[in-house]
Amino acid sequence: MTTAEKVMFNEVLYKIRATGVNVISKFFAPTPVITVDRPVSGLVDKAIEINERVNGLNRTIHIARVSGVCIKWGATE
Repeated sequence: MTTAEKVMFNEVLYKIRATGVNVISKFFAPTPVITVDRPVSGLVDKAIEINERVNGLNRTIHIARVSGVCIKWGATE
């Protein structure tokens, strides 16, 4: 991850925290992903719905990309 990508990741992380959303986890590589507890306002329209199976459990999550950073929320079974 380049310095510019790290700066952009930190800016997106700051904006998310400024809206009052709790950050559950964050990963830098290979694609930066931030997992939050609820949707960030303004990203719901940009989000795509993904159905995934992890350890035999089906769940639906939503992901939106902002400045190269994926923001993920809404794990339901």
